[in-house]
Amino acid sequence: MPSPRPRERGCVAGRLAAQCEQRTCVFKNVRLAPGKNTVVAVGNHAGSQVADTVHWSLNTQDVNIAAGRLATGLVTSAGARFGSDHFFSGGRYGPAAREASAVDVFAQQAAAPVEGIIADALLYQHYRLGAFSYEIPLTNGRYEVTLGSLEPNTSYRPGDRVFNVKANGQTVLEKVDILAEVKDVRTPLRKSFVVDVSGGRLTLEFDPVKGEAIVSSISIRRQK
Repeated sequence: MPSPRPRERGCVAGRLAAQCEQRTCVFKNVRLAPGKNTVVAVGNHAGSQVADTVHWSLNTQDVNIAAGRLATGLVTSAGARFGSDHFFSGGRYGPAAREASAVDVFAQQAAAPVEGIIADALLYQHYRLGAFSYEIPLTNGRYEVTLGSLEPNTSYRPGDRVFNVKANGQTVLEKVDILAEVKDVRTPLRKSFVVDVSGGRLTLEFDPVKGEAIVSSISIRRQK
């Protein structure tokens, strides 16, 4: 789904965007209503008024976040639409130059593809890394959360990257070690858990145990 909080890029917000991470600004006080929303940004450029218009369709049941990714609208092979990275605090996005080994992962996928990976390779090409958290606005209720991660460092071995995940202060995933579970850098790890949301917020904390925590995708599904 598109980001529940709209983001504006382009000439109208050029100066503002330069001050924002990844040149993407979050307008925290702009709330979208369920269904179709039209957002207009108006500014002044060289003495003339200019405007950009964008449309968002808000699905309040599901939230899909492509962590570390600037672009929105990524659609998986299963038809799920992912919005760009948002609601985060801390960490950094990748791949960065010194983490270029992530490219090797996708080269290996092309040479010896693993079933189901190639179609969604773009979903795992970016990630958020370090010690970080997400605070996601949700309607109160019960949700299933699925986290997707792919080890980007081809020199890593099991035990080199270990981290915990908390949901609303409670540890839900302990000592996550991607390579210890999947055994192959070409294979993503997906972990799911159920959480009850109250107060209109879901807080996810990624705490490193060894190395840095990492996540590429966050999918949240409202339970009936």
